[in-house]
Amino acid sequence: MACGVPVVASAVGVNREIVQDGANGFLASTEDEWVAKLGRLLVDRELRQRVGEAGRRTIDERYSLRVHAPTLAATLRGVVERSRSGGAGRR
Repeated sequence: MACGVPVVASAVGVNREIVQDGANGFLASTEDEWVAKLGRLLVDRELRQRVGEAGRRTIDERYSLRVHAPTLAATLRGVVERSRSGGAGRR
């Protein structure tokens, strides 16, 4: 998804949270669903492009470094500040 490639994913676990079936990718549970959804992507260039772009946006908006960098930076600053104040390892 991050590469803008349309995905078909197993309809399990976190995939169900990330992939919105038919919008930013496809979910498949059975062999018939896998065949049907991959087949749709194979024959429809516009669908591949639309779903691939939507998948890329999903990853960028929810999982990118741009989104998570402020939290990571704050966490690292907190660790450094605790270690400087002698609080490292304490809870």
